[in-house]
Formats: sequence, C-alpha cells, structure tokens
Amino acid sequence: MGPAQDGTVNQVLASSPIKPKYATGVDNESAYELLAQRVQADAEAAEAARAAEQAAKEQAKADAAAQKALEKEAARQAAQRQKEAERLEREAVKEAQRRQREEEKAAERRKREVEKTIGSVGRQITREITRSIFGTLRRR
Repeated sequence: MGPAQDGTVNQVLASSPIKPKYATGVDNESAYELLAQRVQADAEAAEAARAAEQAAKEQAKADAAAQKALEKEAARQAAQRQKEAERLEREAVKEAQRRQREEEKAAERRKREVEKTIGSVGRQITREITRSIFGTLRRR
C-alpha cells in the first residue's frame, strides 16, 4: 500500500463532514504570548507616562522662564517709566525755578524803574523848590 494520489486526497478532504471545523489552521495565542503582550503594553504605558511627565516638566520650566521674562520686562518698563517720571519732574522743577527767576528779575527791573523815576521826579521837584526859594528860575 502506498500513498494516495493527490486527486483522491483532495476529493476525500472536500467531501468530509468535519471539513468546516478543521479545514482552516488555528494558531491560538499561548499564555506566554499573552503575558508578553501585557508586559509590553505596561512598559509602553509607563514610557508614555514618563514622556508625558517629562514634557509637563519641560512645559512648566518653559512657562516659568516665560513668566520670569515677562516679570523682568515689566520691571524694566516700570523702572523706565519711573526714570521718565523723575526726569519730567526735574524738568518741571527747573522750569518753575527759571520762571521764578524771570519773575524776580522782572520785579527787580520794575522796582529799579520806579526808583529811578521817583528819584528823577524827586530831584526835579527839589531843584524847582530850591530855585524858587533862592530866586534863580531857569532861563527859558
């Protein structure tokens, strides 16, 4: 007895009542493969968690650096505004002092003019009184 011919084997297999159940090969996963997949998934989840934590730390650092930069810029601008306000205040004080000096000079000039005028008028009156008393009128 020898091996059956290929055509006969194919005919017997095609007409077999258990063909639907056993015709396709099944490769069930073993417990080792299932555990290996679970360990791999856990490792990937842990790695993803570490990566997310690292990204969160880096984001926090970046946010802190940005906040620090904003605070530094705000402090610089506040200092600049303070300097500008001080400069304007100094200029206002100088301008007020200049105006006061000008007013004092103008008042001094007016005072000298009044004194000069009074002095001139006084001399003129004194001269006229003296001439009228002594009888030396001005020649006209």
